[in-house]
Amino acid sequence: MNNIYESGLGEELIKPENYNDEIKLYLSEEAKLIYDLINIYDSIVEVGCMYGRFLKNAVDKSKNYIGIDNSRTYIEKGNSLFSDLLSEKVQLINANCEEIHTIYQIKALKNNVKTILIFPFNSFGNINNITEAIKSISECNLSFCIFTYQCNLNATNIRLEYYRKSGFKNAVAYDSYNSIHIIDELGLNSHAYKDAWLTHEFAKHNVNIYKKSFGAIGTYFTNSNILIMDDLITQLQSLTND
Repeated sequence: MNNIYESGLGEELIKPENYNDEIKLYLSEEAKLIYDLINIYDSIVEVGCMYGRFLKNAVDKSKNYIGIDNSRTYIEKGNSLFSDLLSEKVQLINANCEEIHTIYQIKALKNNVKTILIFPFNSFGNINNITEAIKSISECNLSFCIFTYQCNLNATNIRLEYYRKSGFKNAVAYDSYNSIHIIDELGLNSHAYKDAWLTHEFAKHNVNIYKKSFGAIGTYFTNSNILIMDDLITQLQSLTND
């Protein structure tokens, strides 16, 4: 779905006036969970970061931050917006998720600090070659958390309403073998992957994943190396007490 962002059509998808109530709740609850992860981890890798949505939050907590996006336009925008914050420990990189395990900045981090890959706002569902991306994510051998949509009828209808309000008026949904796939003739191409398929694909690379719902339509998938979100508050309290 990179092309709609390069062309400018994707801008409508990040305008708050196009969010329905359920999307607003999704983003609010997702942000709370990501703030918790920023508190716990030393290094944050935001995949599908756009211009660096959580860069400032990570910097404010003195954390390492790497933002990855395959849209050169957004990376250039982020480099301009956050030029005073960028450093060896805070970087924005134009790259594809399918090659994430080869990015030397990430390879350098993983042996020295506690790092997590974060996929916000269904950026995972916009990846072009999903099986290669899953392989690459697995080869990173890092904690990860994928924020996406539920695959039920209610969530699908809410997504359709949001996309249509964002200018993709002919958006249609297909229930495929591995996802709820929404497309539009203007270039919208968004998946919400089904639990069983995603679990099976990660298992091919010896990675176990777990799922939990949030908000009205959100769900996240995380691997076995990460704290389950119910335990985050306990961990945070422990860190505070220390």
